[in-house]
Amino acid sequence: KWDHAGLRGLDHLRTVVSCLGVTLIPHTVSMPHAREGFTHDWETVEPYYGEQARKVGRALVHAVERWHGLKVARP
Repeated sequence: KWDHAGLRGLDHLRTVVSCLGVTLIPHTVSMPHAREGFTHDWETVEPYYGEQARKVGRALVHAVERWHGLKVARP
């Protein structure tokens, strides 16, 4: 029943926060049943979702670098 509740509300939330002046990155990831989607070490159970989350993280780092002229150290 609630598999996609977060995804359904995402567009509305993005509209509201952008009206408040928040800069958004276009990348998102939706993980159904997220409570069960992580191990005790905070790794994703399904590798696909881990890679999608890393893509969002990389997009965020790239956006910060571009907006602020910074170069973020990578491990």
